[in-house]
Amino acid sequence: MKRRIFDPYLERSDLWWMGLETNRKMNNWNPWINANCLSAFLLLENCDERRCQAIEKVMRKLDRYISDCFRMTVTRRCIFTTTKALFLY
Repeated sequence: MKRRIFDPYLERSDLWWMGLETNRKMNNWNPWINANCLSAFLLLENCDERRCQAIEKVMRKLDRYISDCFRMTVTRRCIFTTTKALFLY
Protein backbone atom coordinates (compact mmCIF):
# COMPACT_ATOMS: atom_id res chain seq x y z
CA MET A 1 0.00 0.00 0.00
CA LYS A 2 2.74 2.44 0.92
CA ARG A 3 4.70 2.04 -2.33
CA ARG A 4 1.74 1.74 -4.72
CA ILE A 5 -0.89 4.01 -3.15
CA PHE A 6 0.21 6.16 -0.23
CA ASP A 7 3.57 7.49 -1.42
CA PRO A 8 2.45 8.35 -4.99
CA TYR A 9 -0.72 9.98 -3.67
CA LEU A 10 1.19 12.27 -1.32
CA GLU A 11 4.22 12.93 -3.54
CA ARG A 12 2.64 13.48 -6.96
CA SER A 13 0.21 16.06 -8.30
CA ASP A 14 0.44 15.26 -12.00
CA LEU A 15 -1.80 12.21 -12.28
CA TRP A 16 -4.63 12.82 -14.76
CA TRP A 17 -7.47 12.30 -12.26
CA MET A 18 -6.06 14.54 -9.54
CA GLY A 19 -7.10 17.80 -11.13
CA LEU A 20 -4.29 19.80 -9.58
CA GLU A 21 -2.75 20.76 -12.91
CA THR A 22 -4.71 23.76 -14.17
CA ASN A 23 -4.43 22.81 -17.85
CA ARG A 24 -6.44 19.60 -17.42
CA LYS A 25 -10.21 19.42 -17.33
CA MET A 26 -11.82 17.67 -14.39
CA ASN A 27 -13.87 14.52 -14.76
CA ASN A 28 -15.95 12.31 -12.52
CA TRP A 29 -13.04 10.01 -11.65
CA ASN A 30 -11.71 12.68 -9.27
CA PRO A 31 -14.15 12.22 -6.37
CA TRP A 32 -14.36 8.47 -6.88
CA ILE A 33 -10.60 7.84 -6.65
CA ASN A 34 -10.13 10.41 -3.90
CA ALA A 35 -12.86 8.80 -1.80
CA ASN A 36 -11.16 5.42 -2.10
CA CYS A 37 -7.73 6.85 -1.32
CA LEU A 38 -9.15 8.65 1.70
CA SER A 39 -10.66 5.39 2.97
CA ALA A 40 -7.33 3.61 2.57
CA PHE A 41 -5.41 6.34 4.41
CA LEU A 42 -7.90 6.50 7.27
CA LEU A 43 -7.99 2.73 7.72
CA LEU A 44 -4.41 1.68 7.01
CA GLU A 45 -1.98 4.58 7.49
CA ASN A 46 -0.45 4.57 10.97
CA CYS A 47 1.25 7.97 10.81
CA ASP A 48 -1.03 10.83 11.91
CA GLU A 49 0.98 13.39 9.91
CA ARG A 50 0.59 11.43 6.66
CA ARG A 51 -3.13 10.91 7.33
CA CYS A 52 -3.52 14.68 7.78
CA GLN A 53 -1.57 15.34 4.57
CA ALA A 54 -3.86 12.95 2.69
CA ILE A 55 -7.02 14.56 4.09
CA GLU A 56 -5.77 18.02 3.09
CA LYS A 57 -4.92 16.83 -0.43
CA VAL A 58 -8.32 15.15 -0.85
CA MET A 59 -10.02 18.39 0.21
CA ARG A 60 -7.99 20.46 -2.29
CA LYS A 61 -8.82 18.05 -5.11
CA LEU A 62 -12.53 17.95 -4.32
CA ASP A 63 -12.62 21.76 -3.99
CA ARG A 64 -11.15 22.03 -7.48
CA TYR A 65 -13.59 19.42 -8.81
CA ILE A 66 -16.63 21.16 -7.33
CA SER A 67 -15.41 24.53 -8.59
CA ASP A 68 -14.96 23.16 -12.12
CA CYS A 69 -18.39 21.52 -12.05
CA PHE A 70 -20.14 24.77 -11.29
CA ARG A 71 -18.00 26.75 -13.70
CA MET A 72 -19.03 24.42 -16.54
CA THR A 73 -22.55 23.74 -17.61
CA VAL A 74 -23.66 21.59 -14.73
CA THR A 75 -24.24 18.03 -15.84
CA ARG A 76 -26.16 15.32 -14.06
CA ARG A 77 -23.05 13.12 -13.87
CA CYS A 78 -21.02 15.86 -12.20
CA ILE A 79 -23.65 16.55 -9.55
CA PHE A 80 -24.38 12.86 -8.90
CA THR A 81 -20.72 11.88 -8.53
CA THR A 82 -19.88 14.81 -6.27
CA THR A 83 -22.91 14.21 -4.07
CA LYS A 84 -22.16 10.50 -3.80
CA ALA A 85 -18.50 11.11 -2.86
CA LEU A 86 -19.35 13.75 -0.27
CA PHE A 87 -22.16 11.84 1.40
CA LEU A 88 -20.24 8.58 1.67
CA TYR A 89 -18.13 10.22 4.37
